[in-house]
Amino acid sequence: MNSLIRGHSGVRWELAEKNTAHPSPGKYLRLGRPPAAFIRRGLPHGNPSIRVFEGPTAFGARQIVPSTQALRAHNIEPIPLAPKEHLGLLNGTAFSAAVACLALNDAVHLALSMLSQPRHQPSPWPGKLDYPYFDDCRLTFFQKIQIESAKIIWDPLDESKFAITSMQEVTIEQDAGVPRQDRYLLRMAPQFIGPQLEDLLASLETIALECNCSTDNPLIDSETGKIHNGGNFQAMAVTNATEKTRLGLHHLGKLLFSQCTELLNPDMNRGLPPSLAATDPSLNFHAKGIDIATAAYVSELGYRAAPVSPHIQSAEMHNQAVNSLALISGRATIDSLDILSLLIASYLYVLCQACAP
Repeated sequence: MNSLIRGHSGVRWELAEKNTAHPSPGKYLRLGRPPAAFIRRGLPHGNPSIRVFEGPTAFGARQIVPSTQALRAHNIEPIPLAPKEHLGLLNGTAFSAAVACLALNDAVHLALSMLSQPRHQPSPWPGKLDYPYFDDCRLTFFQKIQIESAKIIWDPLDESKFAITSMQEVTIEQDAGVPRQDRYLLRMAPQFIGPQLEDLLASLETIALECNCSTDNPLIDSETGKIHNGGNFQAMAVTNATEKTRLGLHHLGKLLFSQCTELLNPDMNRGLPPSLAATDPSLNFHAKGIDIATAAYVSELGYRAAPVSPHIQSAEMHNQAVNSLALISGRATIDSLDILSLLIASYLYVLCQACAP
C-alpha cells in the first residue's frame, strides 16, 4: 500500500483501497512478488475462477466460495484492472520488506532484552566491575555502540550488592581458588553484543527506507508523465539486511548459551549445585534437560544463520537473471527469532533458579 499510494505505479486509489491483505508465508521471491499473486489478480475484479475463504472463523470452518460471491457478501464492487495495474499490484519489494520489518521489530526487542542478561549474571556469583571504562568509557572503547552497550549493562550494577565495584590487591593465598577476573561472558559482553546491535540498527535503517520507497518498475512521474525503467523492484537490500540480522541473532544466542552453561556447571558457578539441583545432585538432574535444549537451540540458530542469497537461481526463462530470495530470508529470520525466544526463556528460568534462596 505504501508503495502504491504515491502514484508511481499507475494504480488507482480505489483499487489500492480494495486490495487484499496477505498472510506472511510465501515461496519464491525475485522482486518481492507474492506467490499468492492470483488473489490480487482475481479478487479485486471478481474473477469467478478464483475461490477464497469467506466468513468468520468464530462459527466453525470458513466456506470456500468464488471471489464474486465473496465480494457481493461484503458489498464490494468489482473493479476491472486497467493497463499497468496488474503489474503494479504484484511488482516491487513491499511484500518482502513488510516481512522483514516485522522480523526486525522483534529482533530489536530481543536484542534489548539481551543487554539485561549479563546485568543479572553476577547475582548468583558476584562479578567484579573494576574496569577502566566504568569511569571513562573512552579509555578503552573506540566503538560508540560498545560504549552504549557497556553503560546499559553495567550502570544498574553500580550500587548493587551482587557486584564488586572496588577491588584491592590481595595475595595469592587470600584469594586462593577465586578468579581475579570475571569470565569472558561478563567481561566481554559489551564488545560481543555491540557489533550485533550495530548490524541490527543498520538493517533497521535499510528496511525503514525500503518500506517508504516506490519499488515498482516501470515508475511513472505523475507530474511529467514520463516513464522510468529501472530496477527498484529488486529486493537484494532486504535480503542483505535480514541475513545480517540472522547472523547477529545467532551470535547473541551463543553468548546467552555460554552464560547458561556456566550457571549449570559446578566447576564455574562458584558453589552452586550441578544443574542447579534443589536436592541431591546424584538423584536430581533438574536443569540438565535445559542444558541440552539450549545447545540444540544454538545449533538451530547457527544452521539458520547461513545466507540464503547463494541459492539464487535465474527464473522465468532467464528473464529474471538474478533474484533476491528476500521473502525466504525474511521467513528464516522469523524462525530464528522464535528459536532465540526459546533460548532466552530457558536462560531466564535457569537464572531464577540460580538466584533462588
